[in-house]
Amino acid sequence: MTNDKPKNVVSLKGLDLEALGEANDARVPIPGGGGFILFPDPYAKPSDEVGEYLERLQAAMNDPTLLGGFLKEYLPAAEHKKFVKAFPLWKQQVFILGKVEEHFASTMGDVGEGDASAS
Repeated sequence: MTNDKPKNVVSLKGLDLEALGEANDARVPIPGGGGFILFPDPYAKPSDEVGEYLERLQAAMNDPTLLGGFLKEYLPAAEHKKFVKAFPLWKQQVFILGKVEEHFASTMGDVGEGDASAS
């Protein structure tokens, strides 16, 4: 008798798929207590848009001539204005973007961790 029950099925039990679809925006405090800069969650989009965002982010963080255009497209106008005023130097902007990206990546969990990746 054959067993029609498949093995190695990924369980979705306890997974809140709706919550995974919600944006998890990041807020960066403005130095001196001037409020926050809101960074929209780039991962709460279709995969092709996320891929494009990641490619452009990487390029912008490595090339100062690309960073301004990237920030203008990524941040809403009011947030962009606050960001550039609070962090006018390229080095500051890259550092803050790196921290923001770490936040967003952490919301996705660690890829490859767990028993399945043990050798």
